[in-house]
Formats: sequence, C-alpha cells, structure tokens
Amino acid sequence: MDLYQELILDHSKHPQHAGLREPYDAQVHHVNPTCGDEVTLRVHLADAARGPAASVADISYDALGCSISMASTSILAQECLGHSVAEVLQTYAAMKAMLTSRGQDAGDEEVDDGDVGDEAEQDKRDRRRDQDRNGG
Repeated sequence: MDLYQELILDHSKHPQHAGLREPYDAQVHHVNPTCGDEVTLRVHLADAARGPAASVADISYDALGCSISMASTSILAQECLGHSVAEVLQTYAAMKAMLTSRGQDAGDEEVDDGDVGDEAEQDKRDRRRDQDRNGG
C-alpha cells in the first residue's frame, strides 16, 4: 500500500473533526447524485465581522459515503482550520483548478488508484450495510 492509499484509509477510518457542533456561522449540505455520498458541513469563524480576514475557528461535519469521500472531508477540515477565509478560498481555487485540469495542472501526479477505488467501493458497501443494520 502506498502513501496515498494509507492517507485515504487512515482519514476514512479515523476522521478528524467529525460530528456536527455549535456554534457555527455557515452550514451546507450536499449529496452526490452519482454515488449517493452525502455531507453536511459547518464552519465557525473567529471574528466573522472581519470578512475574508476572519479565521476558521472550527469545522465540523456529518458525512456518509465511500472512503475517498470520508477522507477528503476529514482532510479538508484539518487543512482549513486556523486559516483565514481568504486563504481557504485560495486553496479552494487551486484545488478546483487541479481537479478540473484533466491532468494538465502542474500539480497533478500519475497515481494508480485502482486499488483505492476497489477498497473505497468495499468500504462504502460495508458502511451502508452497517447503517442499515443499526437502523440509521
């Protein structure tokens, strides 16, 4: 297993900042219509009146999905915490450019994600089965 796979599996099995908390200044809920992954995300800002200079004081979320979805939400929370809104928006723009570049972005790496995809699908089936068993 390579570092990429380990990072994804570690964050999906041990998510950081999971569980919705209060107070919060903004909340979003999204569902991926293709695969059914679902996330509710809350952000609390320190000194929200400062606008883009305000820093992210807390990020909390509730998510259900494959290991890649769970890991990306965990990593997002970990990476944004403590940064200003302006910095988070810059990171978002860079990430969006990379994800939509179709391999043309200089930051893209060749990654064989076949095993990660297989593990992610199995993880998703396991999570949904467990949720069904627990009445969730």
